[in-house]
Amino acid sequence: MKHLLVTLFVLLSFTACNEKEEQAKQEEARKIELAEFEAQKKALKKAEEAQKVLEAEKAKLIEEAKLAKKALEDKIAEEQEAKIKAQKEAEEKQKLNALGVEMSDGKFSIDTEKTKVFVDAMKRKVDDKIKSISDDLEKGIIQSKEAGIDINEKHIHIDLNKTQDVLKDWGQKIQVFVQEFDNITTDKEK
Repeated sequence: MKHLLVTLFVLLSFTACNEKEEQAKQEEARKIELAEFEAQKKALKKAEEAQKVLEAEKAKLIEEAKLAKKALEDKIAEEQEAKIKAQKEAEEKQKLNALGVEMSDGKFSIDTEKTKVFVDAMKRKVDDKIKSISDDLEKGIIQSKEAGIDINEKHIHIDLNKTQDVLKDWGQKIQVFVQEFDNITTDKEK
């Protein structure tokens, strides 16, 4: 029996040692798992912070791109305005040149030869038109398709829509012509 007791005691001792070793291993495994969990938690937190930084940088880049696009559009608009202005000035200068009028550096000069040629050409056009109309009137026939008027020996046809358009167009041309002379006299007074 003594033998049995000693054997039982030895077995229980070994069992208790095994349980302590097992508990130590389990405790160590828990510590490792906890450390891994903490490491994952820190890594996740760093990833979230990095994501926030990236989103902030992305928003900043988008805003900068919008500003750059707006600046480019503004520059293009300014260039187009400058181009249109230069084109209008060139057209005005060309019209004045046809009249024999030159303006530069606040000086106003008139080339009487060019002015005479322009006025003569305009006189010839007006005379031709008047002659054509008077010849047609003598014959009793007036045809002006653009004005909407057709007169012959038997009938008079007037298209009021076309006549109105011609009168409006003629009125606008006269206004432009008067405006140009007004601008010239205004510039001359300065």
